Amino acid sequence: MAQNKNQHYVPRCHLRPFTLNGEGACLNLYNVSSGKIIEEASASGQCSKDYFYGHDLDVEKAFQEIEGLYASTIRNIEARNGASEDAELFSLLNFAFLQRLRTDNAVRRVHQMQQMNEDIIFRGEERQAQRWKPMSRLELVQLTMVAYRDRRDVLDDLKTVVVRNETELEFVTSDDPSISTNRYYIQKLGATDFGLSNAGAIIALPISPRLLFLAYDGGCYTIPEKNGGVVRLKKAADVAHVNRFQILNCSANLYFSDMAMASKIAAQFREDEASRIAAWSVVEELIEVAENTFRRARTAEEARGAKRTIVHSSSRHPIPAGWPSFLKFRDPIRVVETGTGAGVVRRGVTRPNYAEGS
Repeated sequence: MAQNKNQHYVPRCHLRPFTLNGEGACLNLYNVSSGKIIEEASASGQCSKDYFYGHDLDVEKAFQEIEGLYASTIRNIEARNGASEDAELFSLLNFAFLQRLRTDNAVRRVHQMQQMNEDIIFRGEERQAQRWKPMSRLELVQLTMVAYRDRRDVLDDLKTVVVRNETELEFVTSDDPSISTNRYYIQKLGATDFGLSNAGAIIALPISPRLLFLAYDGGCYTIPEKNGGVVRLKKAADVAHVNRFQILNCSANLYFSDMAMASKIAAQFREDEASRIAAWSVVEELIEVAENTFRRARTAEEARGAKRTIVHSSSRHPIPAGWPSFLKFRDPIRVVETGTGAGVVRRGVTRPNYAEGS
């Protein structure tokens, strides 16, 4: 069992294309806390912790089949220079959703949301002793895996494509590489609290320095340049916009294969650092104003006088300084206004909205 104790939350098959010559041994990285470039770091110890998924190895073994399918899919798509089959795109979508939930950063996001909920529920010195026993890291990991099991069908209506990078810049990856964002919510609604079922959902996962998997809401966006399931990316600025997602999302490290990219990555991180966020959740107490109807309290006095309240939590996301130009808004945009806490959802989504990881 000891030989399997070092468990990766970003699998080595994802990092391999970003290693030197794709050999899997070493890669270059930018370390967030120190601001330093580390050349030819060992790939084997990246994005892993001892028994991250538990000592019984059940989860670790369950991932092996998914990771094996992902690795073979990437090899096939690379061999075809980005061309893909529908089954391969579905496999990438499934992997991207799982990868979004399984990282150390994802576990911290869930823990942060729980702590913020408890801060409201057990507010006041006299109630602190009633706080729930903190969940262990393993329990938090298991909670995110339940989310993967129960919620992955919410993505089935998204359109999928492979983006082929034909510029002098490379795509980078990170220790939290699967990106969930929403240009429609951020730019059209001025909101950053959205989930994967909301209208405008975008999932982006770099799969090599030259290829990116993208899933998007076809009711909100269109890609006019798409040809046979492939988008040829010819603007270096668009690569920078895609890499910005990694900068805003990563925890400790960005990874890249070409050392010639080092100064550009360091400069872009410094440029986008102010847009990174520390709190990935929004938690608030709502008061009941009519039977089963809740809203924010307008004053502290109104909040204190409420007979019934609920605690509402949702995800919060960073706001990028720019977006890839090939992903354009559809005219007209097709969405469903629910008039409820589910927010604005896609036409193909009938299930209630939920914040990822909650």
